[in-house]
Amino acid sequence: MEHSKAYLKNDRKVFRIIWAGYTIILLALFFSFRIWDKERVIDWDISHYYSYLPATFIYGDFTFEDEDSLWHKSHFRFATTESGDTLPVKMTSGQAFIYAPFFLAAHIYAKASKAYEANGFSVPYRFAILFSTCLASIVAFWLMGKVLMLFFTETTAGLTCIIIFTGTNIPYYSLVEPMTHVYSMALMCAMILIFYRYLAKPGWQLAATVGLVTGLILLIRPSNLVILVFPLFLLFAHRANIAWQKSLIHFGIVAAAIVFLWLPQIYYWHMLTGRLLYYSYAGEGFFFGQPEILKGLFSYRKGWFVYSPIVFIAFAGFPALYRVRRKEALAAFITLLLSFYLIFSWWCWWYGGSFGARALIEYLPFMALFMAGLIQRLRSTRLFLRISVWTVVTALCAWSLFMNWQYYEGLIHYDAMTREVFWKQFLHTEHQKGFWNSLDHPDYEAARKSRIVN
Repeated sequence: MEHSKAYLKNDRKVFRIIWAGYTIILLALFFSFRIWDKERVIDWDISHYYSYLPATFIYGDFTFEDEDSLWHKSHFRFATTESGDTLPVKMTSGQAFIYAPFFLAAHIYAKASKAYEANGFSVPYRFAILFSTCLASIVAFWLMGKVLMLFFTETTAGLTCIIIFTGTNIPYYSLVEPMTHVYSMALMCAMILIFYRYLAKPGWQLAATVGLVTGLILLIRPSNLVILVFPLFLLFAHRANIAWQKSLIHFGIVAAAIVFLWLPQIYYWHMLTGRLLYYSYAGEGFFFGQPEILKGLFSYRKGWFVYSPIVFIAFAGFPALYRVRRKEALAAFITLLLSFYLIFSWWCWWYGGSFGARALIEYLPFMALFMAGLIQRLRSTRLFLRISVWTVVTALCAWSLFMNWQYYEGLIHYDAMTREVFWKQFLHTEHQKGFWNSLDHPDYEAARKSRIVN
């Protein structure tokens, strides 16, 4: 008994040490790279997610009729409505809520400083927004570990988090581009944790919290609606533990919390279009009859398994997870399948200029469950098999980190990769002969209209 207690105590220490190590290394890389000095940071899609803040607190103009050149330099693009009018921001405002504390701190600093312009785009703003994604990654690591510790030992949780956070495209999106995905992943982990607390002790307060977190997840990216499959499946599986009358009341509370969080967005749409709900992606949509799942997972242009090969290995952990947590295994598997279908039904299934299948980052908590199941299973296998698997996992994580660096350096193209280019660049630190001539640039207009893209 004493030996068991000592093991559990050391086990907790292992996870904390791993998390602290990740935090120190990520912050060290953040401050050594100084991306905010080298890059625009607030650029392309990020400028749309971010634009609500300077529009509110600096320019006082949600129509952007006074077209400041800074917006054009950040590739800010107006959305065209069905009637031919323009809508300034097509992205919903959830990410702006996440950016807000960091933006406001930067704005106060810029206004007090004589060295920087308080225009929403100078160095303090770039630093603040990029720092927020670094912190989001640290928080996501901690929350993912907490989710895994609901079912596995803390050592297994820590090792799994290291594998997921180094073996995928998370490093790039934690240090270089403050896109929505790492934030959404952290929120999804938080939602799962709160949901399990609700299952253990159902109450309206926890139901409201689940609704608020879920509402924010959806306000960041409405397509993340598929995340609801996981808790709904488990809620149905545990229906005997909760009276149906209470369930209906709590469903209403969750729905009310989601609507409450969406009120500012509804007001914005109504202010500009006269409608309470508005589809701002005119000319863009889903091809539900032609989902490009195989390309999204296996293609050299963006394949998830190609640029984050560790997630392919993680699928081998499904049987191990199924043996010990059948309901969670099925819920995670179904959620992933539906996410593949929805995400890769989008007209631009490769999601523009990006590293790997970035739209799947927020679903990595489910892959982490599979990976943890595999790690737990390995403990009871032969030494040779354990060594072999860990060697492969370590090699894939190292390779993935290298590809993250290659992408930042432009050695992996942002949207035109081919099989030939991928293997030409394998483990190389500079462009190989024929790199530019071997690229296959996608036809965005053709894809938008008829889905014709390799």
